Amino acid sequence: MDPVKDAVKQLPLARDRQPRYQAYMLRFWETRGSCADCPAVWRFSLEDPHTGERRGFADLKGLLAFLQTRTERADSSPDKTKEA
Repeated sequence: MDPVKDAVKQLPLARDRQPRYQAYMLRFWETRGSCADCPAVWRFSLEDPHTGERRGFADLKGLLAFLQTRTERADSSPDKTKEA
C-alpha cells in the first residue's frame, strides 16, 4: 500500500464533479440615434446554441454581469477557509 496514493484518493477531485460547460454565440452591433449628434450605442446578445434561447443586453456592463453570474462557483460553501 502506498500512503500517498491512499491520501490522494480521499481528496475531492475535479473529476468527481460534473464539469460545467456553457456555449453562447455573441453578437454585437452599433446603433445610432436619428440625429447627427446622437452618440452611437453598442448592443449585445447571447444565443445558446443548444436551446436557441437569446438574451439581449443594452450595454457591455449588463452582458458582463450576466456572464459573471454564469461563471460563479456553485459549489462554494461558507465552511471553506478564506484568505485574508
